[in-house]
Amino acid sequence: MSESFIPKVNIEEIKQDLRREVNEKKWVSEEVQGPRMDLPSFTPITIEVPSFKKYVDRLLWKYGIRYANIIKAIPILNRKAEKVHSRLSRKKTLEEFIFNLQENINAALYQQFNRQHAAFLRFQGEWKAQQRNEKESVNLKIERFAADLSNFRQSAGSQIDEKFGVLKGMIDSENKVLRELLERKWKEDLLEFLEAEKRAMAGTLADLREEFETRDKQVSDQVEAWVKKIERRSPDSIDVALLEIFRGKREDTKEKQRIYLPYIETSKAGTPQAPILDLGCGRGEWLELLKEHGYIAEGVDQIKILIERCRESGLAVVESDLMDYLKSQPPNKFGAVTGFHILEHLPWPLLAELFRETVRVLQPRGIAIFETPNPENILVGCSQFYLDPTHYAPLPSPLLEFLSERSGLTQIEIRYLHPFPETMKVSPSELGERFNQYFYGPQDYAVIGVKP
Repeated sequence: MSESFIPKVNIEEIKQDLRREVNEKKWVSEEVQGPRMDLPSFTPITIEVPSFKKYVDRLLWKYGIRYANIIKAIPILNRKAEKVHSRLSRKKTLEEFIFNLQENINAALYQQFNRQHAAFLRFQGEWKAQQRNEKESVNLKIERFAADLSNFRQSAGSQIDEKFGVLKGMIDSENKVLRELLERKWKEDLLEFLEAEKRAMAGTLADLREEFETRDKQVSDQVEAWVKKIERRSPDSIDVALLEIFRGKREDTKEKQRIYLPYIETSKAGTPQAPILDLGCGRGEWLELLKEHGYIAEGVDQIKILIERCRESGLAVVESDLMDYLKSQPPNKFGAVTGFHILEHLPWPLLAELFRETVRVLQPRGIAIFETPNPENILVGCSQFYLDPTHYAPLPSPLLEFLSERSGLTQIEIRYLHPFPETMKVSPSELGERFNQYFYGPQDYAVIGVKP
């Protein structure tokens, strides 16, 4: 038990309490004679016994009825105090023994811990040394294995190369045999295929020959009819009269053709190195306009009266057939080729040939300009077109656009021209606009293309 839990008893305080009780309550018997005596003095001691106060209380109640009995109790109390003091001395010795024993135990435990810790450190060092040795051993084994593997790879590589060479030779020989078999089979199959194709082509050629002969006869018939039609043409004077009446005045025609001057300027044509050729120049309005603007140009036509008039005006005009003249010209000669109301006089074969020859004689980046009646205008396509009996057939603009592209021209432009006067058109409405478009719209159009 620790000292903090042991109650402390002071004998001096007990003595004073006993004296105070005796004086106040007068517990001393009246039979006792003599004066009252004070309690003898003794050295007070402090004892630590839990039941000592109870023990003193019992003694006081046992012997304290009379003062004399209290006096008798004093020696007993002293003896008890000596016994308690002796016990306390022994307890203190025991505590010292226990404390020393605890210190010895702690010292022994500390020494044991130090020994175990030293043993642990020694074991740890030995274990680390063992691990290093094992690691070095493993690394050495790995190096030996790598060296053995490298040696094996070198030896195995030479063996593999040797085996691969043998195998490659066997494969090459097999491939050679297989190639010979395939070539033989391929040749047989090719011969069989060629024989079949030959038979099929023979039949196709026979069909094509028959179709060609049929179409050739049709073209010959068309050309013969066109020649007969040309032979039945009226004299030049009648053609000129028709031109003067239905083509309009020279001044009006010349003014209408001014819209093409920017195209000539853009194409850099009209120079000695890139002259302009006008097919079917007629009265020469276009040639005269070009001459006024300093461009070099020449025309070709077959009507003698018109040719003489052009020459009298100082214009360069050649009397010749259009196709014959085009075919006689070298390639890439002209910077521009023009033709105004000439295409509608030609049948389809000659029209296609004219476009091909035009592209041939044009220089690179040279321009071709052809103007013709617009059959999309119903009045033109159904009536006015046939005022000239030498017209062959109306030419819709998509047809000439297609022909221009097929002939090799690029940057194709379709430009619609010369609509009827506004005074002839009906009042504007959705139906009126459509009516005006079909009846009073552009009377002519031009197809314009550039040689790449």
